[in-house]
Amino acid sequence: MGKKCLLLCFSGTGNTLLVGRTIQAKLEKQGYDVTLYRYREPKEEIPDPNAFDLIGFGYPIHAFNTPEAFLRFASSLPVLKEEKDSFLFKVSGEPLALNNASSASLVHKLKKKHYLVKQEKHFLMPYNIIFRFPDEIVKSMLLYLEPLSTLLVQNIVEGKEERIPYPIGPRIVSLLFRIEWLAPKVNHLFFHSDKKCIHCHLCEKACPMQAIYEDKRGRMRAKRSCALCMNCTMVCPKNAIHFGFLNHWKVNGVYPYTKILSDKTIEPADLKSFRHGFFHSYRSYFLKQDRLLQEAGIPLPDIKEKKENE
Repeated sequence: MGKKCLLLCFSGTGNTLLVGRTIQAKLEKQGYDVTLYRYREPKEEIPDPNAFDLIGFGYPIHAFNTPEAFLRFASSLPVLKEEKDSFLFKVSGEPLALNNASSASLVHKLKKKHYLVKQEKHFLMPYNIIFRFPDEIVKSMLLYLEPLSTLLVQNIVEGKEERIPYPIGPRIVSLLFRIEWLAPKVNHLFFHSDKKCIHCHLCEKACPMQAIYEDKRGRMRAKRSCALCMNCTMVCPKNAIHFGFLNHWKVNGVYPYTKILSDKTIEPADLKSFRHGFFHSYRSYFLKQDRLLQEAGIPLPDIKEKKENE
């Protein structure tokens, strides 16, 4: 009988869920019976982690931290009867070293409950806040998702340990940026839909925290429990959500991942070629991932290398 794995993830706009499903498929190819549980409110009954051989945790990085809601969720998990191997996958739009310490508190909480995190992988996916990523960048990220999830699962199966270090500097920054946890308590007062709203309630249905509701004046509003995941602003068909203090950073329209991958006119960007601007930090990240993939014997994505003079 195959081993059983429980994947517990929090996902706002769906990036972390996509990574989780990709990892699920890879584990199932290795003979694991995988149950994927997406944490949402109201919280559904959690499968008993004691009944599984392996536990995975996935979350999007918010302001260099694990989202407060997912930390609370982790705190609600039962103490295991015996220690079990676990792993983390975290998702963000940039490979900044400041993101490394985002899981420090989560790992500490899990260890006390006998979840032993032995593998940790940081996946890059397109921004759902600040600005929209070009299709060429999105396509490259999606192409890397397959081999990098294969690498993670291969390391898990082989019993390797690979943890991302948490230097003191990033840990201090992470702690300072927890002020973001207070933001929804104020920002929700300025959240509302405008006259373009067609009352489709997609924002309400898509909210993982069930924090969106329609007030007596017919405007969509947010509760204090908002996780700032920005899902509502992405799914709104009329771009009618005014997202309080973060309104100028909202991204409207879900990324059409399937279409981008299948569109042959979209040439994936060489993420190692950027030496200036916002994407320059991608170079070192993807050079490292290429090295890890080559060492593991996993084929690299089919992306044309951009030469220096191009």
